[in-house]
Amino acid sequence: MNKSQPRILRIIASFLIPLSTLIPTPSSYAEIPDSAEVTQIIGPNSLGIRRRRGGDYDPVSQGTIMKILDKLDIPSSGRTYAKLEFYNKSNLPMGLAVQASIKNNLRTSYYFPCLVETKDTFIIEWTNPKTTKRGCANGFKVRSGSRRNTNLPDSNQFFTFASIKQWLMGQKSPSSWRYCTVVDERGRGWLGISQFRSNPCEKPLQECEATGKGNCVRLTFDYWETEDSELTASVSCANNQEFILKESGLAMKERVEQIWQEAKAKGATFCGLQVFSHEDTIIEPSWIEEINRVEIGNIDPCLTFRINEGEVRVRSVKKPEGVSIKKGDQYQYCLDQQVDSNYQFDASVESIDMQIFLARSRGYEFCDRQQASGGQEGDVRRIQLTANQGEIRLDYEMYGIPDRLRVIYENRELVNTGFVSGRKSLSIPFSGNSGQVTVELTGNIEKSGTKWNYTLYCPQ
Repeated sequence: MNKSQPRILRIIASFLIPLSTLIPTPSSYAEIPDSAEVTQIIGPNSLGIRRRRGGDYDPVSQGTIMKILDKLDIPSSGRTYAKLEFYNKSNLPMGLAVQASIKNNLRTSYYFPCLVETKDTFIIEWTNPKTTKRGCANGFKVRSGSRRNTNLPDSNQFFTFASIKQWLMGQKSPSSWRYCTVVDERGRGWLGISQFRSNPCEKPLQECEATGKGNCVRLTFDYWETEDSELTASVSCANNQEFILKESGLAMKERVEQIWQEAKAKGATFCGLQVFSHEDTIIEPSWIEEINRVEIGNIDPCLTFRINEGEVRVRSVKKPEGVSIKKGDQYQYCLDQQVDSNYQFDASVESIDMQIFLARSRGYEFCDRQQASGGQEGDVRRIQLTANQGEIRLDYEMYGIPDRLRVIYENRELVNTGFVSGRKSLSIPFSGNSGQVTVELTGNIEKSGTKWNYTLYCPQ
């Protein structure tokens, strides 16, 4: 295909379709990320990753790469925050970042590419620079961690202990169906559904590459369990076309194939399938806003969505068509037949989780690491903490020539060592609204050769 063709198609489409309903054309259309990198870990690092090949969990460090079907666990071990950034198959950033956290002795599990099971707080940010595509924009599935502990089927482990037990008791073993939707540059789509031991994307990708036009892109990739008694399936397409049904997990495969054919018969394009249970929500970003940022919290039995920037749509079994929530909105999706709610909050008052998520872009450093070392030039820096109260441990080494260190919190001086030499460890109590402190190190200008270093630890 001529490289100028997609641009020409976009120009033509803009005259045919109102801007308010225009779904982005192929060069900017969302696709499933090819990888994610752990770019930040704050707090105790007890993270583990289970690769799609199965087996034991591997340790996680900054720079760890996740691929399709990998699972990242953040166990209950203090206040831990992990941030991931996403890349396409050309290793280009996709404008998607997520941050998972553990604060309440609970566990969060993240399944690459677009599924998280959370009992704590999770932040998703989509950005839409002109030169990149946005990953998981067709739906990031968030599952409440309060009802069950559901794991993606392990492709190399056919039986689990539970399935063997059920087999011995004469019961039918539970199973799962994986699904994948693929489109070409004109929006023509292909659907793949397979048992959990197989890759559902393989066949539709082959069909797209054989008969499609231009690049073939995976839009959705997920699974459902046949043991679920009530599921919702949605085939969401361009120009606000949507095909929705409710069915049990056992009967879902046939029904999904039917509505997929119905969508094709009606000429729908850029279609992506999502199947979700009562415990799931599907989060989709606005295509118009430059930044869409949502903070998700789990307060049993509800998932809470706070929009820090932009606009998202939250879809569920209750409201498969979705609820649109904008900056300053807080929406609660509740289980146990409780009534959902939507009300305003002050988006300028940021949670600690949001402060940590934005800290790097604001030029802040992080606790739990050596902050600086130097000499006469000294240093001043803003350090992001993991709480707004507790005790901070400060270790410093001033060696033989005296230097001075000050810690300032909300314009209050918590520590002023004066000009001192030697090594010391301090425990600093603090309490307030902010999650940052300023540390000012003044080097000794009267004596050359002075040197120093210090480490500020996260609150306990």
